[in-house]
Amino acid sequence: MNAVRRVPAGLIPVLGPAAAHAADAPAPGGLSTMLSVVFGLALVMAAIGAAAWLARRYLPGVRAGGGPVRVVGGVHVGTRERVVIVEVRDKWLVLGVTGTHVNLLHTLDRPPEGAQGGVPMLAPEGLVAKWLAQRERS
Repeated sequence: MNAVRRVPAGLIPVLGPAAAHAADAPAPGGLSTMLSVVFGLALVMAAIGAAAWLARRYLPGVRAGGGPVRVVGGVHVGTRERVVIVEVRDKWLVLGVTGTHVNLLHTLDRPPEGAQGGVPMLAPEGLVAKWLAQRERS
């Protein structure tokens, strides 16, 4: 049983004729309002996801790994410190990375494909660990 509220006739000139029609309409149902809100939210979230997917797929510069600079791998040497190898053209740059600085530690020629039997940086016994061990000895 929906209650119908009427706007007093004296307020219709102040509020306008739309107020009289809006006041005559019954109050919206709880379930139908909730479903329309949830559907609207799902529609907005789907639009945001589609826009992000389209941006990553079609905008230049957003795609990772397709440029002239590529991170080959790295190893943590402290809580916030890493040694990272970055490939630029045919050179590998060994970089020391902290929270505030990036320092060039060494420059290497890029090894030929398959020389290390896969990606050398993913395991701790990879190229960076060997290079660090050699640097500690010298």
